[in-house]
Amino acid sequence: MVPEHVKTMFCLQGPAVQLHGGSRPAYQFGRVVVKQLHARSLETEHSLKLAPWLAGELASIEEKGFRFSRPIMAQNANWLLEDGWAAWTFVEGRPACGEDAPQVIEAMRALHQALEHIPKHPLLDQNTTAWGVAHRHCWADRPERVHPVLAGLVDELYARYKPLPLLPCQLIHGDLNADNICVLAGQPPGFIDFTPFWAPVDFAIVFPAIDFTMHGQTCALCPLTFMGVGDRMEKSRTSLRFKK
Repeated sequence: MVPEHVKTMFCLQGPAVQLHGGSRPAYQFGRVVVKQLHARSLETEHSLKLAPWLAGELASIEEKGFRFSRPIMAQNANWLLEDGWAAWTFVEGRPACGEDAPQVIEAMRALHQALEHIPKHPLLDQNTTAWGVAHRHCWADRPERVHPVLAGLVDELYARYKPLPLLPCQLIHGDLNADNICVLAGQPPGFIDFTPFWAPVDFAIVFPAIDFTMHGQTCALCPLTFMGVGDRMEKSRTSLRFKK
């Protein structure tokens, strides 16, 4: 449960409601959500160092065309308590599905446009977790060690590799699965559990399409909608080439 000092630091009132999902339990107190972060909560071993930096950058983002879980500063003027507890605003809505694709894409582009001015943190290049290694292999050579069960599929993926022009990179939400996208009638889609990576925007945008497919959802709009048209087509192929 939530310790008393956490309730005091984030001015939490009322009963706590435990939310589903995530690597650690998250608790909702009205319009506030708190969770205790650990060393790899942000899919990097530098999570506890990156979390305060990320919170400071996201706190001033204008929600224009999207909603997102805004970081909340504690009473001691810190974004992260010494024992890892942090707080964000609660984002209402259901998990996204394939039929939400058009509005979700529009909101994702709006989100990343709001993030494009944020400078790169050096620790983003020092991610040696499985997530960080896999992310780098999307843009580099085939991994030297691949499980025999997966070797054939990996070889096929790398056989599809096509050289592409240099694409602009920026801070992206690297875990835009359906559960991290909140859809609410009459409101733009919302995003939670921000996971920082540095990559082209379209790399982030293609993730929901893959997630919808993995969960067996069908949506005639998804393939073409997520790929985009015109100059975005080539950019999207970068993300799709290792996701097909």
